Amino acid sequence: MAAPAQLVAPAVPGTRLLGETVGIVSAGPWFSAVTSASFADLAAELHDAGASSLVLDLTGVRAIDAAGTATLGALAEQLDMVGCEIAVAASHPGLVAWIDTASLDIVLAVHETVDEALTDLLRRPV
Repeated sequence: MAAPAQLVAPAVPGTRLLGETVGIVSAGPWFSAVTSASFADLAAELHDAGASSLVLDLTGVRAIDAAGTATLGALAEQLDMVGCEIAVAASHPGLVAWIDTASLDIVLAVHETVDEALTDLLRRPV
C-alpha cells in the first residue's frame, strides 16, 4: 500500500535587516517563477528601506527552474545598477553548479554560507 501523498506548501521568503545598510533575503526550497518573484520583491523592499548591501540567501534552495534563474539574474543586475552590493549564499552543489554555468549577464560572488557572504560584503570597500 502506498503512503498517502502530502502537498508541500511553498516556503515564503524572509528578510532580515542587520543594522541600517546590510540585509539578508532568504528563499525557501523551491526557486521558481512565483517564489523567485516574491524573493525579488522582498530584496527590492529591503533596498528601498536603506540596505545598500544584500546577501541573497539561497542556502535552503534545493530546486531552481529557468524562470527562477532568469529572475535571479535580473534581480542581481537591477541591484548592481542602483549601486547595491550583493553576495549569494548557496550550499546545494547542484544549485552552485547551476549558477556557475547559467548565462547571467552579471558575475555573482557565491559563498557556501550566509556568514561567508556577509564577511565578503563587509570587507568590500565603501
